[in-house]
Amino acid sequence: MWNITQFILVLCAYRYFFIFSNIGCEMSCCERYVKVCPSENKNGTLVSAYLYCDVVDVANWWRVGATFCIVVENEDDDHSIVRQMHHIFERETSPSRGWTIATLDEVSKQENKFVDEDGDVEFRVMIGVDWVEGFSTPKYFDFFSKNGDDDAVKIILDDVTFYVNKYIISGHSSYFRYKLIDGDEVEIDDVKIQDFYDFLQFLYAVPLRISKNNVDRMSQIAIRFNAINLKTWCIEYLEFAHMNKEMTDSEILQVADEHGFADVMKTVIGSAKSASEVKTKFPDYEDYSTDALCVIVRKALSFK
Repeated sequence: MWNITQFILVLCAYRYFFIFSNIGCEMSCCERYVKVCPSENKNGTLVSAYLYCDVVDVANWWRVGATFCIVVENEDDDHSIVRQMHHIFERETSPSRGWTIATLDEVSKQENKFVDEDGDVEFRVMIGVDWVEGFSTPKYFDFFSKNGDDDAVKIILDDVTFYVNKYIISGHSSYFRYKLIDGDEVEIDDVKIQDFYDFLQFLYAVPLRISKNNVDRMSQIAIRFNAINLKTWCIEYLEFAHMNKEMTDSEILQVADEHGFADVMKTVIGSAKSASEVKTKFPDYEDYSTDALCVIVRKALSFK
């Protein structure tokens, strides 16, 4: 018998980046979670899904305007069930929105091809955020003491314990998502305490300024913990620094080469206007990786 509480939540993002877990999803400091449950009416037992929106101790008042789409996956894509609508979530008056998806019989019968070979039904949730209000003043978080039930996991670094919301850190970082599958405590090393603290502030939506002084360290953390959003910020800063001359092309290439930012490498090297400029821009070319060196050589040869 199919258990209606068994479902897989897969999250796709439109305009804002989101993070996901098996039982819920969050947009930065906004916590979102889904409940799927049966309900009875004159037509029989229906399957309904409810999306809830809350914040993780960031603001006393907020509103989020968003378009939501829930897809009940079918083995035949043309027969998947889709429900979509726009809703304005508000802290006090409207923190959730529900949909009636289908009848229980329609979804649960094996011949209808909604139930997979493991007995699960997959719900795919797509969330497009149009606007937000109430988050203009960021709050800086204290990760060194446990504050409420949200701080459910411990991250231990050099005998210093950070208390972090499990869904936030595991959603932003696949490294921590894997480490926290079977427990609520992770020990890490080879990271400076201040850098990791800045990383956590970033996860909690506190503005983190990427600059020439920290882009290498933040890129290292992004790669180490597979934090895609932070990695994107670092790449975008390097592109900005190249356009606005905040760093030399040699400095940018060193960071991009170290962390495998191939598009940044091609952009910086490709900006050279002559073979002599290639040599001038990158005097220490022998110190770069083979990949970077190949791009440099190809660029230099293109002028002959």
